[in-house]
Amino acid sequence: MGKSDKNPFHFGNPLVNLIITALAFLFFLWILRPHVPAQSEINRWIFATLPATALTLTFYLCLAMYRVTVNDYKKKKKR
Repeated sequence: MGKSDKNPFHFGNPLVNLIITALAFLFFLWILRPHVPAQSEINRWIFATLPATALTLTFYLCLAMYRVTVNDYKKKKKR
């Protein structure tokens, strides 16, 4: 068994994934903050962070599945 048989899933470079995910979080936070109906600025940041976190987790899962699909496509194309 080769190394690729033991770990069939490859999510790409983890550092690149974290950077892209952090940028997505900042984007979602930037988009959502003006839409929070709060009086104080700290409440806007807090209540914009909650949905931004959920959207970022969804984005990370989509990114991981995209990378797995592309990796699988490349492996099948080589055969």
